[in-house]
Amino acid sequence: MNKYLQLIKEDYTYIFYLLVVFAIPITFKFQPVVMALWVLIGILSIKRMDIQDYQNYLLLFFPVMYFLIHAIGITYSDDVSAGFSNLEAKLAILFIPLVSLFLSKKIKINYMLILKVFVLANLVASIICLLHAALNTIEINEEGKIILEFSAWPTDIKGFSFFELVNMRYNKFSYGFLSFIHHPTYFSLYILFSIVTLVYLVRKESRYKVLYVLCIAYFAVFIWLLASRAAYISFMVIAGFYFIRMGIKYNLKWMILGFVLLIAISSVIVLTNTQIKKNIKEAVHISSDEELTKNSDIRLWIWKASLEIWNENVLFGVGTGDADFYYQEKYEKYDLKEAFDNEYNAHNQFLDEGVKLGLLGMLVL
Repeated sequence: MNKYLQLIKEDYTYIFYLLVVFAIPITFKFQPVVMALWVLIGILSIKRMDIQDYQNYLLLFFPVMYFLIHAIGITYSDDVSAGFSNLEAKLAILFIPLVSLFLSKKIKINYMLILKVFVLANLVASIICLLHAALNTIEINEEGKIILEFSAWPTDIKGFSFFELVNMRYNKFSYGFLSFIHHPTYFSLYILFSIVTLVYLVRKESRYKVLYVLCIAYFAVFIWLLASRAAYISFMVIAGFYFIRMGIKYNLKWMILGFVLLIAISSVIVLTNTQIKKNIKEAVHISSDEELTKNSDIRLWIWKASLEIWNENVLFGVGTGDADFYYQEKYEKYDLKEAFDNEYNAHNQFLDEGVKLGLLGMLVL
């Protein structure tokens, strides 16, 4: 009887898990519910600890340590309430690795299908975004004729090509205008994980290899449309590591060919995107006052402010509860109204940890 009940439990936790995996790219509004379901599935799947699995349990050291130092950061914060709010936001980092260790046997055995479901969900989400963008481009002019208007900005930028508008993030098929479900950077990283999964499937399965390759090409174009600079960098880094692996495992010529292709793609993206060129030039001199102007990307000013706070509190930071106060102080100093009014953080996880917890926090991250 107990064995029968165990099989039923494995079945429903497996089905729930597939639904959760499919829901992640499709929904943003209900994301907290999805995450809660993920944790619940893990709790329902918990079994007795096997001492032979000690290597897996050692992996918990880092998320537990990360959570604990954020708790310690509250002790030297004046704003304790903000510190606890920050700690609450870190619960997922603690619980998701924990419950993932106790996933049911059926989930672990069927990991290939789970990966495919995630890729399929991203494909569906991307198609929904494209259809949404296509509908937004259809307009009726004064003469009553249907026209396609790709520009998502005022008339002063009309006349630019489709590709130029994508690079400027002013195209209805780009950035936040395209990705209306998730922030474009987060969605880009979901898509990037799908590409990595598809590369893995190409190596493991021969039946649908052509379909997987076509999906990789489609997702690569979609990442370009999303125009997230973080995703561009992540894509190049992952591709670089992959080509190195190809060179070591198979033949050096594949690695050389891969890097030539990677350099060519990177060059096209950088040379055709004036914003990226401007960002690179300014980022190199971010610590120099004269290099940043009021026309500079707000993110660079925020990084400059974050570096200053961290440099003043290198070892232990300002505490998890007081970071916002120090950010606001710097934004006021540099007259960064947008950052001040919206109470922006560092917009960079490493810098944010440096501000809150100093060098220790950054190293643990």
